[in-house]
Amino acid sequence: MASVSPIGRVLAIDLGKRHVGVAKSDSMRMITQPHATLPRGKDDAALLEALAQICTDEEVGEIVVGLPLHMDGREGEGAEDARKFAAALSARTQLKVVLWDERLTTTSAHKHMTALGVKTKNKKGMVDQLAAEMILGAYLAAQAPR
Repeated sequence: MASVSPIGRVLAIDLGKRHVGVAKSDSMRMITQPHATLPRGKDDAALLEALAQICTDEEVGEIVVGLPLHMDGREGEGAEDARKFAAALSARTQLKVVLWDERLTTTSAHKHMTALGVKTKNKKGMVDQLAAEMILGAYLAAQAPR
């Protein structure tokens, strides 16, 4: 039987202006799954608390926040927001928070759900979770031993 990593699960966040997609890994950091879609208000205090509680409940050891970049790699307003949010989340949870390139994850999530035949009205929260799961999958793949 394989041993469980002592550093815990990885939580991934697709940070939006109104909704936040959350995905998590298993304790061995091999399998990803959608977890939740949380509302984001004008003040991030409630969101930070909800994420801190998820980290405690799910035994999270590391967090990945999607970093929205322009296609040419430049950072814009969304990237600045992600950096500030990641710093606040790290301070609140005392966990390592990594920023990860999220280019095209939301677009890919929409396309994937359309291909599966999911109706537009049912996509709302699911897209955010799937985008977070795509961020997490890319991050974990990059961390895997070669």
